[in-house]
Amino acid sequence: MTRFAEAFPPPDVYLDRRNFSHGHHIDGGNRPWKAITGICLHQTACVLGERPERWDTLGAHLGILRSGRVVHVHDFSRLVWHANGWNAKTIGIEIDGLFEGVHGDQRTVWDDPSTPQHERGMDVTPQQIEAAKQTIRWCCTEVQRHGGEVAVLVAHRQSSKSRRNDPGSQVWKEIALPMMAELGLSDGGPGFAIGGYAIPEEWDETRKGIRY
Repeated sequence: MTRFAEAFPPPDVYLDRRNFSHGHHIDGGNRPWKAITGICLHQTACVLGERPERWDTLGAHLGILRSGRVVHVHDFSRLVWHANGWNAKTIGIEIDGLFEGVHGDQRTVWDDPSTPQHERGMDVTPQQIEAAKQTIRWCCTEVQRHGGEVAVLVAHRQSSKSRRNDPGSQVWKEIALPMMAELGLSDGGPGFAIGGYAIPEEWDETRKGIRY
């Protein structure tokens, strides 16, 4: 990964909710900064909305609201149960919205069984895309500042058979691929997964033959 001479600042609109979080059920305690080697991207698969307090029970370190505001719920040095096999080594970022696994294909939207209708996917907002990029840069330099190094940017899909569409092709193409190219990060390479599904061709055109 790229070593940064200067730290990137927090995102433009940064809301610190760490003193208000109620995450004892998803909080595994402290971990060494050097244990943090990656960032895992998620979609909320719903709309949590713009009220910061709504995010206080988030099972991830950060949330990206649809307005582009960024909520910081847990210290990066806390082990949070957010991504199955990625938990111990990654910072979890949740992007608010219900996104298709393959953008434009409504069949790949998660259908909430508690509602009578079939949910329809939505677009990631331009504000979320920019805020997520700022957040990833900031996370990398914060970990570096504390003696660690982020080397991977991964999807929850790769670590869970029940999260096939997480975070979705639009998030991956608009956020993950540009940031991997900019920061020298890896998703583990073609076919890589730990208990889930590899990144498919529909998300990254270089992954020929790996289907969604």
